[in-house]
Amino acid sequence: MSSKKPFRVVIIGGSVSGLTMAHTLERAGIEYVLLERGSEVTFNGGASIGLQPHGLRIMDQMGMYEDILGTTAPMIRADHRHPSGEPIAQSEFMLQIEERHGYPILFFERAEMLEILYNHLPDKPKILCSNKVVNIQSTPEYATATTEDGTNYTADMIIGADGVNSTTRKMMWKMMADTDPDLVQKESTSMFSDYSCTFGVSIFDSEDPDLRPGVSHINYGEKQSHICIISTRNRKFWFLILKHDKRYYAPNIPRYTNVDLEASVLKHSAIRVTEHSTLGDLWKHRSKCTMVCLEEAMFDRWSHDRLVLLGDSVHKVTPNAGHGGNTAIESAAVLANFLYEAKMGTRQGSSLSHEGLLAIFQEYQSSREVRVANACQKSSAATRLQAMDNFLWKSGALQFVPMLGEDMEVNAASALIMGGEPLKFLEYKGKNGSIPWDGWDLATLADSEKRSFFDSVLGYSIYLALPLVLLWTLRETSVWISPVLSAANDFNGTASSETRSIQGSLTHNSYFLSTATSKPWCLISACVEILSIGLLMAVEGFRASEPWKFRLE
Repeated sequence: MSSKKPFRVVIIGGSVSGLTMAHTLERAGIEYVLLERGSEVTFNGGASIGLQPHGLRIMDQMGMYEDILGTTAPMIRADHRHPSGEPIAQSEFMLQIEERHGYPILFFERAEMLEILYNHLPDKPKILCSNKVVNIQSTPEYATATTEDGTNYTADMIIGADGVNSTTRKMMWKMMADTDPDLVQKESTSMFSDYSCTFGVSIFDSEDPDLRPGVSHINYGEKQSHICIISTRNRKFWFLILKHDKRYYAPNIPRYTNVDLEASVLKHSAIRVTEHSTLGDLWKHRSKCTMVCLEEAMFDRWSHDRLVLLGDSVHKVTPNAGHGGNTAIESAAVLANFLYEAKMGTRQGSSLSHEGLLAIFQEYQSSREVRVANACQKSSAATRLQAMDNFLWKSGALQFVPMLGEDMEVNAASALIMGGEPLKFLEYKGKNGSIPWDGWDLATLADSEKRSFFDSVLGYSIYLALPLVLLWTLRETSVWISPVLSAANDFNGTASSETRSIQGSLTHNSYFLSTATSKPWCLISACVEILSIGLLMAVEGFRASEPWKFRLE
């Protein structure tokens, strides 16, 4: 494109990630237009969204935090329960999160998030609804998005923020089909689903004393889980998560009808949210409800030529850990930072030329991959833990996690919050907690008082012993291990058939334990491998003893 023309961006999708991207470009002084297929952006669909400190910090930079806070009550407690409603454990780690990082954890309606994002945009005519993109072309000079009515929108780059069924991603694959067919084949079949999820919002006044704002109730079941989060204005956000009878891969991930939805909820309506309330009570007072498959994926290719992906279109997580929205917001900020530096010439060698954009897209992916993978893995683990997916996850849910306590929860959450990138070109006047946003440097750690690890080993040796005792107790059982460690590789996401779904270094434990009684060396080898789980617990316990001093990575 002519150098006299201003740099221009087309955003596809009026999602949380798409509208956040619009805000960042607006503040960076970069021209854009956003194309949304729906008739309005602030539609009353979707269920809920959870935001954590690293996402809220970016919202605060753009002047939206107070409006978001006004929609709900900060999370203060999580009650972990059996299907009967009987308590397993109680955690107030959310309060520690706010103390550490300045912002609370907030959970509220997704429709309200979209409304806040839209209402704060200073130039709303740039948001074009009822514009479904049906084709995308990219050349060394420009990129063009064509909508259903035949209108062409030409720009220097196109950002696909169009969700899990991204048209932009499919167009990328189409462009790559001739030059990289193997990658396209792998990517197009890598997304998978192990669970279904019914999302619901119920609005009613309850006499149940446990259904109070800021409290969540997590119900652990066999191959299933239920979560209910209580907000203000009598709103209850809930999730019913059920394990499929098999793993489904794209493009054969099923969709559900209203008949499927109702049958599923009624079948599980006796599940107790608390000791006094059931899923059936929530169902009777529902204001919105939908049933979907929970897709999981993190694609290897985030961009092609002048196209780049953002949010669920490139990394899709399960909802249990609440990382989806925060990860998308953070990715939008990182991409905007690179574009702003190139526009202003403040980064050596960076530009908005065709070659410059290719380099920016690569840097964007490289800078985000580790954090995004961490979020995906934590989300995947939380889903399987709460659904007690197999013997090991069940043991973790009912024995190990309650024993380790809320320090483990808060440290795991802090590990992902720390190191998040804000908008670098906007002054930060927001909140700070007791832990610096980027964690502590080595000099700070050296000045702080530390306990010797060796002085603590005996105190935490129980964590090392427990897995070995468990393994020895079950040494003659050949069937329990086959599904036990499969979830460790569930996020591989690259297999295209069920026979490739369980890969990695832990897979051979099924052979080791099935032959342990006849081959003692197999038992020894399996013990060495499972010992690593105990070691992690020991280190976590040591680190939890002085959580303010140790940055988690």
